[in-house]
Amino acid sequence: MNELTAEDIKLLDQRVNEQLGRLQLTNQIVREQIFRILQNETTFMHYPIEDDELCAFVCQKKGQLFSYINSYIPHDKQIFAAAHELYHIWYEKQRLNEIEMLLNRTLEEEPVERSEKMANRFAAMFLVPELVLRQQLNALQIRRETIALKDIVKLIPIFQVPYKTLVLRLFEIGFISEKQCQQFLIVPDRDPSQGVVYQMKVSQLPLDSQQRSNVIMLDGYIEHVLRAYDDEKISYAELREYLALANQTPGDFGYPEMTADDMSMLLEDCDD
Repeated sequence: MNELTAEDIKLLDQRVNEQLGRLQLTNQIVREQIFRILQNETTFMHYPIEDDELCAFVCQKKGQLFSYINSYIPHDKQIFAAAHELYHIWYEKQRLNEIEMLLNRTLEEEPVERSEKMANRFAAMFLVPELVLRQQLNALQIRRETIALKDIVKLIPIFQVPYKTLVLRLFEIGFISEKQCQQFLIVPDRDPSQGVVYQMKVSQLPLDSQQRSNVIMLDGYIEHVLRAYDDEKISYAELREYLALANQTPGDFGYPEMTADDMSMLLEDCDD
């Protein structure tokens, strides 16, 4: 099911523990903190482009790292994409001289490149550490003998990762068999015909995961942001990021929206 070797997994385990320890997140659930980590490592852009295939990218220009997460895709995939890109940033800096584009099919399908396999597995281990997963299984009284689809769905709002990621982590830690894993993976993460949606929606997130939007309760926040942009003290990307904290976009205030073509131009600049 996974072509990574035992040596690969051991190396990834070491790297995950190294980073969680450095960030003082050992035995914790990372969830939305992943965006803060990415922001600390790069110039971070987080806004929607209506493209289900584009998840994220990382590039380097003149020694500065830039990262982008498409907030149009489901929230759980945004979190996973951020962790995936951090692997490349931390351990494959040589790749960042070219645009490191993360497409949805890299998350949904088994990637061909070893590098992408390593990044996916790192992201899963980083966001769903074995000890924390076992603690949650015990807390929810989920037993390996009786585990069912509804039990896995219970874990989604806890870790805020894709359904497929949780199924694979349960297999990787030996909680379910390969046969069970294959059976669970057959189930789509979205099944509207049965009135069930397994994919996380932002509206379903617990309140503590939405605290990022509460920053805008400061008096005059939006006015200060707009003034800073008009005075050329912040870039367009920063304008979008700061307004996103208030659930606003530049278009809401008469500024032109960045289109997919604009994004292509930015990517071309990163290539130079």
